[in-house]
Amino acid sequence: MTIKELRAVTKCHICVERTDDDGAVHRTEWLGSKRDYQIATLKIVHVNLLGFCLAVELEEGGEA
Repeated sequence: MTIKELRAVTKCHICVERTDDDGAVHRTEWLGSKRDYQIATLKIVHVNLLGFCLAVELEEGGEA
């Protein structure tokens, strides 16, 4: 599944999640892009300012 396909079926906020070398998790709200990325994992999380949202991890080099 790609981010554009996910966006077509939900009105939830989508956050891109990544883990750095120290193990800290960083989430950034997805605001759109011309590129369409493949989703590696999908989960529901609570983000303070957004409430509940869908957090996705992208495939490595994952343009569809």
